[in-house]
Amino acid sequence: MTMGYSAVLLPQLWRINATDISSMNVTRLKGSLATGSDDPTITSTHEESWIAASAAIAMVPGCWISTLLMDKLGRKSAFMIINPIFALGWNILAFANEFSTLIVGRVLCGFSAGLLGATSPVYIVEITHPHLRGLLLACLSLAVALGILSSHVLGTWLHWRLTAHLCGLIPISCFIFGYFVPETPSWLLKHDRQVAALNTWQFLKGKDSPIEFANLNNNIHCNHNNEEKSWRELYLVKPFLMPLFIICVFAFTSQFSGVNVVTFYCVKMLTDIVGTDNAYLTTIILDCVRVIFSIVACWLTKRCSRRLLTNISGFSTAMTLFALSACLYGDYGQPWISIVFLFIYICTVSLGLVPLPWLLCAELFPDASTRALGSGLSAGFAFICFFGSVKTGPIALEVILPHGTFAVYGTIALLGTVFLHFCLPETKDKTLDDIRNDFTGINTDVTPKKVNRY
Repeated sequence: MTMGYSAVLLPQLWRINATDISSMNVTRLKGSLATGSDDPTITSTHEESWIAASAAIAMVPGCWISTLLMDKLGRKSAFMIINPIFALGWNILAFANEFSTLIVGRVLCGFSAGLLGATSPVYIVEITHPHLRGLLLACLSLAVALGILSSHVLGTWLHWRLTAHLCGLIPISCFIFGYFVPETPSWLLKHDRQVAALNTWQFLKGKDSPIEFANLNNNIHCNHNNEEKSWRELYLVKPFLMPLFIICVFAFTSQFSGVNVVTFYCVKMLTDIVGTDNAYLTTIILDCVRVIFSIVACWLTKRCSRRLLTNISGFSTAMTLFALSACLYGDYGQPWISIVFLFIYICTVSLGLVPLPWLLCAELFPDASTRALGSGLSAGFAFICFFGSVKTGPIALEVILPHGTFAVYGTIALLGTVFLHFCLPETKDKTLDDIRNDFTGINTDVTPKKVNRY
């Protein structure tokens, strides 16, 4: 919801009820439904981009701090801490009456989203079976798509303050639900809480898997011994650096394919193409398509290899962006041909480039001793790219125009996919031990084995 909120906030702040101030048309939506106070004003593209991008840049320290919280307090405790901060951010947004207050609210929401972005995949990896791991990790992108759709639907018919109040109810509900969520067996064993770990394992897996629990216990103790090694031995080695580099390239390719530029500014972009009357309806239809193809992506991650999805999504996204750029440049069939290509773009990017970086963010770090830091660093880099794309998006649309912007995004998607085609290892249905061996160069049977999943 944090990602989708700016798309409905900004048009309402810009909505024409013009007041001429020093020869500038400053627009605001009068009559706040939530508080009755004056709404903030935005006077430039620079301020507009900061309202959108401030949430993205705050996600970066959120990711890095989550690494410490997950290791010291536990995966569950980190999740519980996130929700009050999230609720506070939404309420600050709801009562904001000036530009700086909007930024504070957006920063808190972004910081919380960053905490959640690194914590969620680690938690899922540590409680799920390899055959379900990809499906459940892909559901994170589905949840994001549903959040974007929800915020856009609310913002279409409700004032942005009331929308913020309603969005703030979600973290409160999650805080209550989180009380009943168990801590992961891996973290409990790492901190010598054997009984609690066994109880959680039996809750998740049943009582008929003592061998798997014993294997998990042995691996955790091996990882605990590894933690006595120096940082150089743990983190300046190929099994850590190579996955980190691959995920960073994947994240850069994903973010600078333009997906979040479209998400954050879709109402404004569509207003320029189809007009004000149709922009909100088209946005909601676009969001529904994103949700549908996020569901398809969840289904495909269960049946298709990660490499196949990467190639299909990456190359088709690049070709669609080039076609959209050519259409905008030549003014062919405006406006509906452009809308068709935009819809195809959302379909293709949602199949792989959006969900897979977050899925691999947890899968490619098989060691429990390095997983939290690896996930935090890679997610943090993804959010830096997130911020860069969202902050530069409006400027690029003005300077090199939409056709040039989409051509650049298509080039990045193409080059990034070529790199991933040659360097991305396959992880589908593999145990974390097998993934570790892929980076250490140890040959293993590619057939999935029923051994320890951690």
